[in-house]
Amino acid sequence: AARVLIAEHQLYSRCLEELVSRETSAEWLLEQVGRLALSLPETAARESRGAPGWRVGGKSGKFFAHFNDRHHGEPHVAVLVKTSGPDEMAALIERSPEVYFRPAYYGASGWVGIVLNRKGVDWDHVGECLARSWREVAPRRQTRLMDAAEEFQIRSALRE
Repeated sequence: AARVLIAEHQLYSRCLEELVSRETSAEWLLEQVGRLALSLPETAARESRGAPGWRVGGKSGKFFAHFNDRHHGEPHVAVLVKTSGPDEMAALIERSPEVYFRPAYYGASGWVGIVLNRKGVDWDHVGECLARSWREVAPRRQTRLMDAAEEFQIRSALRE
């Protein structure tokens, strides 16, 4: 019985540590981002330059998100998303520098990083940013279908 208590005590601290640190674990964060990204239409996960990424548009599709685990010496675990351009990226960073940053190499093309290894990540907001990024690179056919679906949802809600 004493051995069992000792084993339980040793396991308890490890389990507690995993539970408490889970939200800053790169593996857990990657799982959350992947779940959100793959919920968008015609999206596929694909590695890009050794890091996980998500594309839309089939085999010749474009990336709309990249997972960044302290890449190029940055202190962040982040998801990189496409913005409409440098002005939007600069406005986001200026408004919330603790949330957004200009990623090395990608920033020049209008990509912004969203810091994930911090307290209080708003996953709904991350999902919205992924959806906006998806719209930036998705084929027009797909964005028109999404617009029609959203309009249908709005009209259905107004009828109720």
